[in-house]
Amino acid sequence: MASIKTLGDAKTAPTYYCNSLGSPVWSGRHELEFNENMLNELRSFIVYEAKRQGHNDSLYGRIDINNQFFHTDFLQGWPQNLWTDYYQIGVSEQQKPVKLELEDFWPMMPI
Repeated sequence: MASIKTLGDAKTAPTYYCNSLGSPVWSGRHELEFNENMLNELRSFIVYEAKRQGHNDSLYGRIDINNQFFHTDFLQGWPQNLWTDYYQIGVSEQQKPVKLELEDFWPMMPI
């Protein structure tokens, strides 16, 4: 998934575009333009994308290269705080993968 992003500022969301999702409705918007729907979409985006980027950065040995996505003052800082939390979850999950056993997918059948 290719993406293009630019950091926003204390009052404006970053601009973001990816070839599979396009541009989110909140991309490049001033914080005064945000409504409930945009805030929910922003939260969902952060949970998915920060975790994905943390995982990939860990996998490719470039941890923290994508840890900063939002200005720390944008929307009183909660988007960057949430981003940091989910980025770290992605890093941790990649470094300590859960070992799945065959029985997790294919239960033992009685003979």
